[in-house]
Amino acid sequence: MDVDDIVDIQSGGAHSCVVEAAGTIQCWGFRNGDGELGNGTMEMSLEPVDVLGLEDVTEISAGAFFNCARTRSGRLACWGDNGDGQIGDGTGGESSWEQDRHAPAFVLGDVERVTTGLHFACALTASGALLCWGNNGRGSVGIGSRERQYVASPEPLFPTTEIEIVDVVAARMGSHACALTGSGAVLCWGNNSAGQVGVGSSSVEFEAPVEVRDIDEVTGITLGRAHTCAIRSGREVWCWGKNDQGQLGDGTLEDRDVPVRVIGFD
Repeated sequence: MDVDDIVDIQSGGAHSCVVEAAGTIQCWGFRNGDGELGNGTMEMSLEPVDVLGLEDVTEISAGAFFNCARTRSGRLACWGDNGDGQIGDGTGGESSWEQDRHAPAFVLGDVERVTTGLHFACALTASGALLCWGNNGRGSVGIGSRERQYVASPEPLFPTTEIEIVDVVAARMGSHACALTGSGAVLCWGNNSAGQVGVGSSSVEFEAPVEVRDIDEVTGITLGRAHTCAIRSGREVWCWGKNDQGQLGDGTLEDRDVPVRVIGFD
C-alpha cells in the first residue's frame, strides 16, 4: 500500500481503516472480536488487511467497534459490532457475537454523507432525508422517542422532513449528533449531560433534533465526546458543552450550554 494512494483515514475504538484511491479499504487493529476489520474473521491484525466485498468507496466513518462506508454510487455498507443494531440491516440489538457482521452488509442507497457515533450511525441521502440507527438509549437516533433502546434499521429523524439538511456529524466516541441546515442553523439531539446540544440547559437528553441557540450563519460543525464546535461565515469559531479540559477555548474551564466564542479567531 502506497501512502500517496490514501484518500481517507478513520480510527475507531481500537482499530483504524483507510480508503485507497482505487476505492478499496484496508483496516487493522488489536481488537477484531466484533468483526470491525471486515475481512470475514474475528482475528486481530497488527497490519492492514483488505475489507471484503467493497469497491469504489469514497468515504468511511468509524464508530467504537464498527464502520460504515459509502461508495461513489451512494451505496452504504456497515460491518463490525452489531450489539446495538448499529449495522442498520434490521438485525442486532443483543450483546452477542452472533449479531455482529464480520464483512460489510449493504444497508442503504442514494447516500451522500455517513457519520458514526459511539454505538449509532446517521446518513444523509441525495434526496435530503436524514436517517439514523443503532443505540437509542440517550436519544442519539433522534426519532422522537426512547421507547426503543435499539433501532436496527435506518429511520428518519423527527421532525426534519421539511428542513433542508446539508451535513450531519455524530460524536465519534459520544452519544449526540448535529446537523447543519441550508439556512446556516444547527440542529442537535441525543445526550446533553454537559450542554453539548446547546439549548441553554443540561442533564436533559433530547430525543429529537432541537435548534442550537444564539448562533447562525454556520458553515461547518464538528463534535467531541461531549462538546460541539461550529465555524460561522465571518470566520468565527464557537463551541459549547463540556469544558473541564478547556476544550471550548473561551479562557475558562466552565461547561457551556449555549455557544461561546473561541478566543483568538478574528
